[in-house]
Amino acid sequence: MRNAYGDALFNIMAQNEKAVTVFADITPTRIDEIKKNYPRRVFNFGIAECNMIGAASALAKEGFIPLVFGFSCFLTYRALEFIKFDVCRQRLNVKFIGANCGVIGNKFGPTHHSTEDIAALRALPNLTLLSPASAKEVAPVLEKAVSHEGPVFIRLGKAFEAEIYETSPGLKSAKARVYGTETT
Repeated sequence: MRNAYGDALFNIMAQNEKAVTVFADITPTRIDEIKKNYPRRVFNFGIAECNMIGAASALAKEGFIPLVFGFSCFLTYRALEFIKFDVCRQRLNVKFIGANCGVIGNKFGPTHHSTEDIAALRALPNLTLLSPASAKEVAPVLEKAVSHEGPVFIRLGKAFEAEIYETSPGLKSAKARVYGTETT
């Protein structure tokens, strides 16, 4: 999914001059190509998720669409207060992309597990939570998030999930897919 996100991010950056990428410690794939083409729209905060979210909220107030990329465990646990007050309460147009959801970061131990993130994020006001099931859903989910006015959190697996779709399934609002079947 991370590779699919890098491709989708590159396309969004090419199509929308208001899109900026903001990341902490973990970089999106294709970042070198993105830096080369859009150097003034790339911001690396290192291991400083709270500061990154504060800066993303400022960018959103100036009309940019920050795509904030980081480990889901650190975005949702260390920086939840900043997401809540700096972004969600103000309904700012910030898009969070949480990488390595679940226990995929297992080799780093429980500090890198993101198992309670859905519960924590669902409690936040004005936040839309999206969780693509496969790499083919990443681009439509990201496009939908960028077109949505307001905060969005996208949960991504790591990279080695089995593909469950032959072609891109697209995305419909307020619908969930369970193994390719839509439910309401």
